[in-house]
Amino acid sequence: MKHIPLIMLSLCFLLIMSFGLYFYYNLFVVNKSTIIFFNQDKTLQDTSQNAQKNSDNNQQTSPENVILSGVELWEKGLHEDFKPEIKNIEEVIDEYDKKVELNPDDIENNYALGYLNLVKGNNAVAKKYFDEVIKMDKKNKSAKLALANLYLKVKKPVESITIINELETINPNDNQIWFCKAIYYESIKDNKNAVLYYSKVLNKDRTNKRAKDSLLKLNK
Repeated sequence: MKHIPLIMLSLCFLLIMSFGLYFYYNLFVVNKSTIIFFNQDKTLQDTSQNAQKNSDNNQQTSPENVILSGVELWEKGLHEDFKPEIKNIEEVIDEYDKKVELNPDDIENNYALGYLNLVKGNNAVAKKYFDEVIKMDKKNKSAKLALANLYLKVKKPVESITIINELETINPNDNQIWFCKAIYYESIKDNKNAVLYYSKVLNKDRTNKRAKDSLLKLNK
């Protein structure tokens, strides 16, 4: 019996220690974890914002986002009213100028400079770069179609169709060349040949919406 007060005292001590540990854990450990969590969340948020900024910057200068192929130039109508919006085009041109200075024989960069100058309205400069690409690669379809598009844009339809015909001779069953040829004929109001070539395109590719729409319009 005389040991009971000592036992009770020990139990009270253990109880107080338990409550003390409980409050310590909740007050410091959990709160610290919460602070760490929010700090991590802020870091992730900052990283996400930086990634978005980088993405936006890349969209301004990335060749995948701004450079259209020769076929796309025809499809979108660069020879008519279509004019692509390229952010900071002067800076983009400067970037490609530097690349070509370092490697003058790079076909893709020379084509890019041709395209960018064409968009900007520097037709003579654009022609120079397209000619350079063709000089390096005589079968480069994209550069030849871009040059043909440029000729039609500056009201030289004979030079334009001559290039397209040369491409068709090399690739007589190329649907992309037929497509550009159809757009060429539609542009110069030769509806008979436009219908002929749009029909050839659709016989090989029923999913070509531009060809379908143009054919419907021409057959009205």
